[in-house]
Amino acid sequence: MKEKARFRLLRETVGMTQAAMASALGVEVRSVKRWESQEAPQVPPQDAWDLLGDALADQDRAVGAALGSPPARLPYWTGGAEHAQWSDDPSADWRMDNAAQRRIWATLRDRGLEPEVVDGRGR
Repeated sequence: MKEKARFRLLRETVGMTQAAMASALGVEVRSVKRWESQEAPQVPPQDAWDLLGDALADQDRAVGAALGSPPARLPYWTGGAEHAQWSDDPSADWRMDNAAQRRIWATLRDRGLEPEVVDGRGR
């Protein structure tokens, strides 16, 4: 089913794990796995699509801001502990922040700019 593949693609594009999605929606991880499984009849519910749409819109805003004022350096987190210690928003998911950074980097690179990628501490 194309819908299931698209759902997984969007979830992975925004950097959201199945566990994070399940937690945000108050469901079991196995539910998210079923929504993505080609063999299972369950399809992703609208609130799951909405969650992904909101996350993608957040990424789009970050990309737009980067285009307006291209950063010289992009932080790329090595893990949750580093993110919690050094991020401007330690409550955010480091995987989702990294996914946004990948989109920013690719968009800037496509425009002939390539910011330096550094760890969360700026090294």
